[in-house]
Amino acid sequence: GAERARRGRAASAMNASASAFARMGKPRECEDLMRGFARYGVTPDVVTWSIVIAAKRRNGDDVGLIVEEALADVRRGSRAGRKKKKVYIHEDVRASVGVLMDDADDGIAALNKPAGMLTHASEGAGKSATLVDVAMDIFSGCLSELNGSDKRGVVSRLDKPTSGIVILAKTDAAHAELCTQYYQRDVRKTYVALVEGVLTDKDGEIHTPLENRPATSAWKRIATFESTSSASFSLVQVQPKSGRYHQIRQHMASIGHPLVGDVVYRRKTSSPAKSPPKCVVEALSQGKPGTIFFLHCARVSLVFNGRERVIEAPLPVAFETLLARIRSEMK
Repeated sequence: GAERARRGRAASAMNASASAFARMGKPRECEDLMRGFARYGVTPDVVTWSIVIAAKRRNGDDVGLIVEEALADVRRGSRAGRKKKKVYIHEDVRASVGVLMDDADDGIAALNKPAGMLTHASEGAGKSATLVDVAMDIFSGCLSELNGSDKRGVVSRLDKPTSGIVILAKTDAAHAELCTQYYQRDVRKTYVALVEGVLTDKDGEIHTPLENRPATSAWKRIATFESTSSASFSLVQVQPKSGRYHQIRQHMASIGHPLVGDVVYRRKTSSPAKSPPKCVVEALSQGKPGTIFFLHCARVSLVFNGRERVIEAPLPVAFETLLARIRSEMK
């Protein structure tokens, strides 16, 4: 109720303030702030611990003890006695996940998640293999524990229908640094999406607030597919400047161009007057309504240990095949 909301606002204020101290290069003040909030019942989360650890690491301090403290805190917050599910990783599932980067020295990695796979078990995967399950197999269990046992190594996640780049941390110190960069919006992400309708402008920005907070997405038109007999579409490149829930999906729908197949946010826009071409109908019929849409994280750029890393993932075969069929059928 009201008390939970108050604690949530206090936790947000704590993280924002800690982040400000971290940017100013003040690790001691950053840690003191966290411990001060904790004395008043505001529990640090993985973001808080990450910011403090990253601030100390950037200052050249040894972070071994505070990482252990953070891990102990994470374990206390997990469900004690819960049995870990056993998941068999079929070779076809393993083959569907591509390794885009594996830097053992810096402890960071990136995988190419296929559409239709959950990122981690906390999203309710049942007996199906998640990306974390596959990652544990690929990297022989060498993934960060800072985000809890269900989310080993996960720094960024993608929705089940979304494909593309997922950044992973192989060490807890690397996890803290990456998590801090994501929180501070220093990581640049580029998505490719197929949306309904024709965007008349070449590019633009969307500033519609989400979750009662500011949110910005920059978009650029890549191609348009128009027809006199069926619905039209646009292929766009989208760069979210903030990290709100379903940001790209909500923002594109807010300007009247929902993602193709996104039944959740399409309801809030007017339905197209024309029916989609056969190839789109067939592509969407491969799953239940809302389980298939065409959104792909194609590029992530970040700086780690003074080096810029640019990770790219090609469009999935199903996405490329659909685009080819659209071009052919809508000539």
